[in-house]
Amino acid sequence: MAAQSSPVQFEDVPLDEARRMGRGPRMEPMLYNMLRQKIQSLSSEATRIHLGPEITPQRMKNYLLRMARELNVPITVRRMPGGVIFWRSTEEDLQQAQGTASRLQAAQRQGRAHRGRRKRPSSITPLRGEEHTMATYEDVLAEILYEVTNRPRVSVHALIAPLSDVLGYEINLEDTLTETERDAYLMKLRLEKPRILHWLAERGHP
Repeated sequence: MAAQSSPVQFEDVPLDEARRMGRGPRMEPMLYNMLRQKIQSLSSEATRIHLGPEITPQRMKNYLLRMARELNVPITVRRMPGGVIFWRSTEEDLQQAQGTASRLQAAQRQGRAHRGRRKRPSSITPLRGEEHTMATYEDVLAEILYEVTNRPRVSVHALIAPLSDVLGYEINLEDTLTETERDAYLMKLRLEKPRILHWLAERGHP
């Protein structure tokens, strides 16, 4: 009698590849490697990427920033018509980014101080005078974690991808949302707060 084949099959996957597989849409390996090499080789010049209609500047910006974090290379990325431009962050760029982060944290602390008297400010709402950018699913998940934990995005960033997997929604973290879509998704996540709190408690997060 022939052995019955198992409905479950196992495959060994390199760790780096496994990490990429859970991060939204697949990127062509050749493009992925080219971008990594370009980030690693940045010196004193900037690099501009011209994009076709199949990928938005915001998504490419997210890809670049994610890869740079993995490579521990500080970069600055700016969206441009039809593409993006990026370079190795200078001391001035890092100081500017730190100043922006400080202003956001101050706004968050002010929002907590006025809780109950006014609408809670969103951690992904730009400050007055700053460029308005469309939010991504990653941004909205960071917002709900901020509401649940009262911690800034930088301290909950590592929880965003695992939380997305736990919730099980068919989304790509890098996809952008209109304001209406963002509000609808945020409302949906607010209904999941008990489940999110239970998940955080199991992970040992207060």
